Amino acid sequence: MSNRDKIGKTFSTFFVNRLFEQFDKMPRDIKLEFSGKRASEEQIICTGLKENWPDSRLTDAGNSGGCVWRFTGHCLGSAQERFFRMIIEELERRFSDLIYLETVEKCIGENKLGRNGLADVFIGELLNREWLLEQYVKRILKEEYLPELEFLIQLSAQKYEQRSIKTNMYFCDLSFFPQKDVIIFRHNEAIRLSETRNAPGRLRTVRKLMEMSGEKHGLIIHRTRKDQTIVGIAEDEKYVELSSVQIQFTGHLSWAVMKNKQVLFAYQEGMITIPDFDGDGNDTVWKEKLAELKQKFPDIGGGKNFEQTVENIVQGLKERQNHGTSIVFMDENMLEKEKRRLISYRRAYAIEPFSILEHLSEMSGIASIDGAIIADIDGRFHVVGAILDGESVVEGNSGRGARYNSLVNYVNWIYKKYTDTSEKIQKAWCFAVVLSEDGMVDLEMPL
Repeated sequence: MSNRDKIGKTFSTFFVNRLFEQFDKMPRDIKLEFSGKRASEEQIICTGLKENWPDSRLTDAGNSGGCVWRFTGHCLGSAQERFFRMIIEELERRFSDLIYLETVEKCIGENKLGRNGLADVFIGELLNREWLLEQYVKRILKEEYLPELEFLIQLSAQKYEQRSIKTNMYFCDLSFFPQKDVIIFRHNEAIRLSETRNAPGRLRTVRKLMEMSGEKHGLIIHRTRKDQTIVGIAEDEKYVELSSVQIQFTGHLSWAVMKNKQVLFAYQEGMITIPDFDGDGNDTVWKEKLAELKQKFPDIGGGKNFEQTVENIVQGLKERQNHGTSIVFMDENMLEKEKRRLISYRRAYAIEPFSILEHLSEMSGIASIDGAIIADIDGRFHVVGAILDGESVVEGNSGRGARYNSLVNYVNWIYKKYTDTSEKIQKAWCFAVVLSEDGMVDLEMPL
C-alpha cells in the first residue's frame, strides 16, 4: 500500500465512523475510499470528479497520479447518494493538495483533531451533523428549483380557520401541461411564490389555495430556475408520478420533500431528518426514552413487556385520532390517589377501567376531548378529560404548546408530591406520552 493510500484509508475510516455516530440508520457496510485502486462497479454509490491530486512537495509539476474519492456499499436510494456526493465535493474542495490531507491524518493519529488549527479548518464542519444537514437541504432545494427553506417553514406555520395545513405541492417543469383531471387557473390568477414571501396577504392566499386542494390532492406548480408559479389544483393522485418533485405538508410545521415517492428530507418543528439515515426521527427519540424507563424505575411493569403495550397504544391512536392526545401512565397507588383528588375538584371523569387496545375504535372520541387520560401500565384507562394542575416545578419550553408544557410540569410535580412528602408512596413512578395533531410523539418522565 502506498503512503498516499495509507493516509487516505486512515482518514476515510475515521470520517465514516464519525458519520455512523451522527446518523442512526446509516447502512453499516458504507465505506469511504481515497485510492487509485479500482472498485467493483456494483459497490460504488458515487465517485468524485477529480482524479489527479497535486502534491506541492513533488517537483514533477506537483502531480501525484490517479486517485479518487468514492463511497461504496449498500445505498438505499437517491437521498443517500446525493448526501454522499455532497460530502465528496466538499472533500475535493477542502483537500486541494495532498499535504493538507496528510496533515489532518497525522492529527487523527495523534488524537489532536479539534485542537490543531489547520486540521480544524479543513474538517471541523464536516463532523457536525447540523452543518451537514443544512448544506444538504440547501443543495436539494437549489437543484430541484424549490422555494427557500425559510419560506416553506413560514408557509407550513400558517393556519386556515385554526386548521393545520395538510396537502401536497407537485412541482413540474414548464414543458409539462396537464390535460385533464385538474383545475387550471386563469393566467392572470396564477401566483408566483416569490411574490408572496414578503406579502402576508399573498401568503394567506396561497394557504387558502392549499386548503382548497385538500389532503389527498395538491397544487400544480410550474418551476424554473428563478421562480415557482401555482397554475392549478390536481384532482388525481397520479401527479405523484408525473411531477418532478413533491412537497407533502402533514400538519403544523410538518412537511417533507419527496422525489419518486422517496423522502429526500423531512422537517418537523425545527428538526430536519433524512429518513434513510435517521428512520422516523420522532419515533426514534421517544422510543429511546421508553427504553430508559426501566433504568429510572426498575419496578415498572412488574416484569411485563410494558414497552410493547405503550408502543401499540401510541401507534393505534396515531392512526385514528385527528387531535392532540395526552396520556399519563402511573403506578396503581399513585393513580388511585390522583383519581380521588381530581374528581373531588371536578377536574376529571372517572370511568370503569377498560383496555385501550381492545377499544381502539371508540378511542377517537375519548381522545379528542379536552384534558388528559390517566392509565395504568397494562394500558387500561381509569380517568379521562383530566385537567392537570400542580405547582410550576420545571422550566417551560416556549417553543411548544400548552398541552406539552402542562404534561411535563405535571409528571414532575406529581412525582415529587408522592415521593418527597408525607404522602410518600414506595416505588412510585409515572410518565406521560404526548401525541400532537401532526403525528409528533413525545415521552416525558420526571427529571
